[in-house]
Amino acid sequence: MEPTQATTATTHPYTCLACSLAFTTPNAQRTHYTTDLHRYNAKRRIVGLDPLDSTSFDSKLLNIQPSSATSNPIKPTDNSNHDSLRCEPCNKSFATLGAQSSHLVSKKHKTLVANTKTQNIKPTTNEPKPMQTEPLPNTSSSQEPESHDQNQDSNIESLIATRLNRAPRIPQTECLFCARRTSFDSIELNLDHMLKEHGFFIPETQFLTNRSGLFDAIAERISVWNVCLYCTAGFGGTLSGEDQSSDRQEELARLGLERVRKHMCDKNHCKMAWDNQEDRLEYSDFYDYRSTHEDSKKKATDGEWEDMSSSSENGDQVDMQIDSTSDDELPPTTNFGDSPFEIVLPNGTRLGHRTLRNIYKQNLLPYAIGGSQSNQKVSNNMKMITRLARLSLIPANGGGANNDRQLIKARNPGEAREAGRHIREFRDAQRREHFKTRVGCTSGNNQKHYRDPLLQ
Repeated sequence: MEPTQATTATTHPYTCLACSLAFTTPNAQRTHYTTDLHRYNAKRRIVGLDPLDSTSFDSKLLNIQPSSATSNPIKPTDNSNHDSLRCEPCNKSFATLGAQSSHLVSKKHKTLVANTKTQNIKPTTNEPKPMQTEPLPNTSSSQEPESHDQNQDSNIESLIATRLNRAPRIPQTECLFCARRTSFDSIELNLDHMLKEHGFFIPETQFLTNRSGLFDAIAERISVWNVCLYCTAGFGGTLSGEDQSSDRQEELARLGLERVRKHMCDKNHCKMAWDNQEDRLEYSDFYDYRSTHEDSKKKATDGEWEDMSSSSENGDQVDMQIDSTSDDELPPTTNFGDSPFEIVLPNGTRLGHRTLRNIYKQNLLPYAIGGSQSNQKVSNNMKMITRLARLSLIPANGGGANNDRQLIKARNPGEAREAGRHIREFRDAQRREHFKTRVGCTSGNNQKHYRDPLLQ
């Protein structure tokens, strides 16, 4: 046996432990891993059974296939369930029935379906139609897809009705997001609680016309369809009336409500989707913005009356385009300065570009500006000091800057530089002594009053 096993190991180095097979090439081994025989033997090995060869596996398949075909011929597959959770007009797929049901009752879906219907309608003409000489097609084949669609629609309607009957409801006096039941005396107190605890608020309340209806719509979206208010993620399972009891359906509906509440609290999604126009259209039935349109129309008519009166006085007929915005509402204009690196605001303030901040941060000395008479005097004094320094003259005790202008004659330029060095050293020493004095006063035990800790 040992020489035979050694020969097999050399000729068939690649093996499969689950099927007890050996292969000569790695490609054959990888191809075997993708077969049904390998999967079946792997499952048998987990259970503790011996592997089957290919002949036994093929005979087992032939015995299983006819029995499975006769036992459940009309059982739907996963693809049919996946296709049922899809909206063809909007070209969207959904993971749960709750998300699909919420989408079907949304205003966006209804408007899109209505638009597609109007686009499919062709204009009628009065031209006579030609006579049909060909025989009519078989109507039975065309009715089969329609009946399939009707059955699918009826199944969806039955599932929606089951969810509406079994799902819990949230009254207007209960919090939408609290896991435990929290009740209040009025809807105002409930909204105050949700604002303080969860950060939920109703936007644009000045245009809100039906607050209770809006609250009921939001509560139905959370409790019945288990959909997040902000990201529209669905968390409700499928409630089928055939395979599940009423208690099981109520339990699934309650678990879906708990999941969507936990998601909104964890993700900070306790808010209405109000970012774009499509999100605001979902709640447009509860708002009234006609007052804003009336104000704009009134401004437009006022401007038109003024323009027409001025043109009638001149006796000329002029076609004018009237803008609804008045002159008071126009923003003040900003002008560029002398260069493209600064902007002049309406109040006269000049804003410079940040690339020139090193220039704007300069603290210009007054003698460098030379604008006023006093600055001109300082500039003249500095010029005098510079001129005297070249002549080896040393200012004495502030000379040159005061009216005295006392000067000391140096014998050569070297003495003048040495005198300047002594003055600088004296000032440096004075600065060091001042620093030591300041540090000594701020540090150490320099309290104002002595207090003995034992006498307290």
